[in-house]
Amino acid sequence: MKAVLATSTGVRIAGGIGTEVHKFPDGELYVRIMGDLEGEDVAIIGNSYPDGGIIELLLLMDAVRGLKPSSIKLIIPYLGYGRQDRIFQKGEALSARAICGSLRSADAVALIDPHSPLVKNFFGCRVEELSAIPLLARWMEGRVDLIVAPDEGSARRAEMAAKEIGVEFVVMHKERKTAYDVEVNVEEKDLKGQSIGVVDDIVSTGGTMIKACNALREREASEIYLACTHGIFLENSFGKLRELCNGIATTDSLKENLRRKREEGEMEVLPLAPLILSYLKKSDE
Repeated sequence: MKAVLATSTGVRIAGGIGTEVHKFPDGELYVRIMGDLEGEDVAIIGNSYPDGGIIELLLLMDAVRGLKPSSIKLIIPYLGYGRQDRIFQKGEALSARAICGSLRSADAVALIDPHSPLVKNFFGCRVEELSAIPLLARWMEGRVDLIVAPDEGSARRAEMAAKEIGVEFVVMHKERKTAYDVEVNVEEKDLKGQSIGVVDDIVSTGGTMIKACNALREREASEIYLACTHGIFLENSFGKLRELCNGIATTDSLKENLRRKREEGEMEVLPLAPLILSYLKKSDE
């Protein structure tokens, strides 16, 4: 087993190396590793989200490098800024390239359900894509008759989930009017009385998901179960989706969901630690 460290925004693994993190009065961060890593193969788990998480991750990686490890593997449960993987208008920052480029000191990187596979090109090292979709599919197993992708971009994940539990899948077609306004239409398929599982990588403001679930209700689906790897749930989208869905599941890629589960309930938060440990074990072989 490698020496494992995690930022305060990352998934924690039992037995990991301790770190000291605190803020100075001016808001800057202090990071210190409580252990010797010289000659060790080190795994760092951390998100590039929210913005403070990026700084903590950069400082932790610098502290690790200073202790002269043999190698560094970086596991990023949720890659913040990963959705802008191309330039749409002249003068824009290519956010994914900027963030991934700042983390290039790792020898290898693992991403969990990144929004776009193109981000793997920005790290300059070996990058492996892990997926929590099979985990989410098993949560839906026995509950759903059909898996639905809320747009074309999530079709690959819906297909993966459907294969995992042996059901069919269909794709909804999305037309984005603005950054906050989308229209969705479901394929011509009889959904009346069917229990539907909707799968995606990220739910942020929830616009696409809310409209998808409304469309499924209009088609008289009997039950709707929503599952996503990264549940950001901004702008009261969780409350709106809770009214439309019979069940909601996400992972602990974002710690806010652990708080939301404690305080609001009505959500299943599935742990990513087994997926990460399996990856680390295979990489040791």
